[in-house]
Amino acid sequence: KVQIGARRHDDHWLFWLRDNGIGIEPQYLERIFGIGERLNGRRFPGTGFGLANCRKIVQHHGGEIWAESAAGAGSTFWFFVPDST
Repeated sequence: KVQIGARRHDDHWLFWLRDNGIGIEPQYLERIFGIGERLNGRRFPGTGFGLANCRKIVQHHGGEIWAESAAGAGSTFWFFVPDST
């Protein structure tokens, strides 16, 4: 299950994506945004470039991205970008 939301806050937009997946141990939360990083490399398919690309795009637009999670409890990915108006 995936939930997506957004809201305007002061001079930026805050977005979030929440899932009910396997979750991520807190000590790995920053690592998941590294180029080619895969925490479950053999268990799930992928290249490890998706979140790294997301970080580059968000930062290019002047925003930030981060995740909150716990093993077995799903994850929430947050990012904000400045309001362009």
